[in-house]
Amino acid sequence: MSKTIVVIQARTGSGRLPGKVLFDLEGKTVLERVIERCQAAKVGQVIVATTTSLEDMRILRICSNMNVPCFCGSENDVLDRFAHCAARYEADHIVRITADCSMIDPKIIKATVDYYFQPETMDYCASRMIPTAYPDGMDVEIFNSHVLKLADRHARGQRHREHVTTWIKENSQLIRINLPSDSKFHQSFRFSIDTYQDYKLAKEIYAYCYKKKHLFGLEEILEAVGTLKINIQKDQLIINYQEGGYADRS
Repeated sequence: MSKTIVVIQARTGSGRLPGKVLFDLEGKTVLERVIERCQAAKVGQVIVATTTSLEDMRILRICSNMNVPCFCGSENDVLDRFAHCAARYEADHIVRITADCSMIDPKIIKATVDYYFQPETMDYCASRMIPTAYPDGMDVEIFNSHVLKLADRHARGQRHREHVTTWIKENSQLIRINLPSDSKFHQSFRFSIDTYQDYKLAKEIYAYCYKKKHLFGLEEILEAVGTLKINIQKDQLIINYQEGGYADRS
């Protein structure tokens, strides 16, 4: 029987927002919230892949307190970290989640994994390959261990080593698919945490949604955006819900 693991990529040494995985969201760290959401998807064993840096010992403590396995590998060669983590846990299929996706919807994780395991043979499936309608922050990827080994063997550039799946996505020899979505405007939203402004948005949405439903999903997040009249900016695009619609203002 094949084994699927969910690997959460996490470190404290973020260049843009150091320590963001340790920031508070309704009484728990961002990392704890991501772990809870991945566990709720029930698609495989959840493992945190962090680095050997002393700064990341705090991540190890969080994992220990939650009884979640933690793998420590290269800080900058994240592809190598994933390859060794998959080998350590003898995984056949690897789900990749990044710890800055504090509001990742368990239903989207499960839907992506289920779509990957269709009767046809797939090498890679994602929730946000272009074109897609899921927003930034709902990022789910799944691929098999053979493809991961190929990427680790052949990927040479820094961006390939740092971003794990770039070589896979660019390889036309592989069978790559995207999770279908009927959402029309979701792709313009940004719900990942890369800046302090992103974190303030996450705090606001958690404060609104968590009291109603602890494991709230994308539907509840979009409801919060409309109810709280939040402006969400992605690069130069602003989605404005204040008038009950949206406006594209460059």
